[in-house]
Amino acid sequence: MKYLGLDEISVWPFDTSEDDDERQLARIKKGDYEGHPFRGNQYVKVSGQVRSITSHDGVEMVMATPVKALKKFHGDQRDWSATRAITPERREAIAKFYEEAPEDAVPDAEVRRAYEALIGELDKQYSILTDQLGIKIEYTDDDPYANYAEMLDDFLSHNRLKILKTEATGGHPYLTNEQNDKFRAVHDAFGHLGTGRAFDRHGEEAAYQAHLSMFSTEAAKAAATELRGQNAFLIQRGYFGPQKVLLLPEELRKRLAALVRLLKARRQRPAMAQASSDADNAYDVTGSHHASLGRVFHIGPKSARDRLRKAILDQ
Repeated sequence: MKYLGLDEISVWPFDTSEDDDERQLARIKKGDYEGHPFRGNQYVKVSGQVRSITSHDGVEMVMATPVKALKKFHGDQRDWSATRAITPERREAIAKFYEEAPEDAVPDAEVRRAYEALIGELDKQYSILTDQLGIKIEYTDDDPYANYAEMLDDFLSHNRLKILKTEATGGHPYLTNEQNDKFRAVHDAFGHLGTGRAFDRHGEEAAYQAHLSMFSTEAAKAAATELRGQNAFLIQRGYFGPQKVLLLPEELRKRLAALVRLLKARRQRPAMAQASSDADNAYDVTGSHHASLGRVFHIGPKSARDRLRKAILDQ
């Protein structure tokens, strides 16, 4: 199975010190679920193209091999499988800043510059995705994928990416529906498929950092609000708050992800998964398997959002 010169998805590394490794690898390639210890008592379940790992904080992480045709556009070519979410303390600081910012604050010149830079660069990234790579983007009225594996399979099998359209969830106060749709498409492609990381908190941080490396310094300021700011609020507060047009302080935009060190992992067996990506996306509340960039069906009072958008347009 190859599209756009993609290599076949490889299986997750397994512990070669164990007996019967060839037989085990054969089972994995057949797509069998197989609990298997590796790298310091972590456990992995492999099914087809994705693997599920319990992280140090009890969150179920889903990973796959990054799509090389997308990963090559990252400004940072790191191995994104090692990236973990920022600490709870840092996430709370971001959520608190986002929460306390006025919902109806009209953006000043600095904020506008960042968002205008973001819009221009989203257009270029979308052109790479559709014109240069030939990816078919389909916009839907309903949540198109139940999980990351479905999105990956659709991309690899049909050269296609389905996106929940902004019109179905409510508009953004600054971006037009078309601009926000493009943002969702390029983030899913370059952020998630390009890193092989799913929609849990650790996967979102990897997707954020990788996608951020494709933006200029100016555009990255706005992208940080839309990605890290909104996701931090969602995880900490348990619902998707009103979308705001603001810039996070520089110290809250920086990378500073918490990496799980191998030696630390070896000292302690991780707990069984306490939270899946649906828990991180507050699925019971949002109705979305992937809530980033406003992909929820109720993101705050429509009247407040409309008033802010009118104020912005009237500036």
